[in-house]
Amino acid sequence: MAIDCSDDHRVVESGLMRTLLVDATSLSKNPKGVGKYAYEVLVRLDHLLPQSWRIILVISREPMPELNCTQRLTKIVVAPKSSLRLGLKTIPALIRHTRADLLLRLCDDVGRRYSVPTLTVCHDINELIARVQKGEYHFFRGMINGVKEFFRVWALRASTMVVCNSEFTRQQCVSRYGVEKKKTTIGYCGVANDFYRVNRDEAVWRTKSAFGCEHYVLCFATGDPRENYAIISDIITATKRIGLSAKYVIAGIQEGQSYVWDLKRSLLDHAPDEDYFLVPFLGSGEMQELCDLYAAADYYLELSLHEGFGMQLAEAMACGTQCLAPTHSALTEVGSSFVLHIDPTDVSNIADTIVSGYEQQLHKQNHVDQITYTRRFSWDKTASVIAKSLIELEVEIL
Repeated sequence: MAIDCSDDHRVVESGLMRTLLVDATSLSKNPKGVGKYAYEVLVRLDHLLPQSWRIILVISREPMPELNCTQRLTKIVVAPKSSLRLGLKTIPALIRHTRADLLLRLCDDVGRRYSVPTLTVCHDINELIARVQKGEYHFFRGMINGVKEFFRVWALRASTMVVCNSEFTRQQCVSRYGVEKKKTTIGYCGVANDFYRVNRDEAVWRTKSAFGCEHYVLCFATGDPRENYAIISDIITATKRIGLSAKYVIAGIQEGQSYVWDLKRSLLDHAPDEDYFLVPFLGSGEMQELCDLYAAADYYLELSLHEGFGMQLAEAMACGTQCLAPTHSALTEVGSSFVLHIDPTDVSNIADTIVSGYEQQLHKQNHVDQITYTRRFSWDKTASVIAKSLIELEVEIL
């Protein structure tokens, strides 16, 4: 059942004991990032909460990904709004409108202290993201962002419980935002089971047919400045100078965006086109191709300057691929002792580490312990953490 809040509809009393209102406005048809987290939790939450609860999703996009939930889950479709209006006006109005007993905020966006016990998921630290992105804003835009950040942090502090997607995010949430540690817990981003089922030999055969090469280093350039993709051309040049014959696969390319032109120009200036391949962004319907890219790679190169979790690193590790990654933010937590550590700002350091890995044939080693380690990043576990926390919050109502 969909309820359009633009009209003055009334929610029919169902006789159920509890009503959980869920801010699921981060959901989209092909969710990624925060939307992916929301989707993976929601497809499990319906089966983890008491059957006496009613669940109402607040969404702003149609169509939505299939959730396969029971009839007790309904949705309210709101017109797309600014995060300020959504968090400060729309959500409080919906709490009253639906007579909600609990609120689940699956995105740590603008908010306030709400009238019901609230669980918020914290995905990252915006201050640290802005520091490495080095974006330039006009005065008015900077002022708006400052107001949004004020209400975002206020909402985190005011939340009854905060679920953080990594221990790094949790520590920063406590030290920077003043959130009480006793009301925080960890709900990691998860690794999809598809990455554990991939067959490396078959993946090598398929990618060799696609690229005409068997050995390559995989990295990503989806357009986020944190990815540090601007130095990829210099890394290719440096490793070729040392004598590396392996190719590079640069995945996640979103054609039509301005960063792609800059990246292509840099590659043309520094590296022959036979040394690299550009692969378009692969959505949820192309999971096999994504798994193959990870599994067939000799090395996965993580160049990010900051991560609240590090999803791509976790996925590559789950495929059994030898990874290179920095020792900052949540990447240390995700990579643990299984990755080759690099300085993401030092081209010579990165090139030397890649070439040394090939000389030691680390890409041929058995990485079963690494694969086992990544199973701690489980969507099932994360959904259980959130369900358990919500049930504990219900005690405050009794």
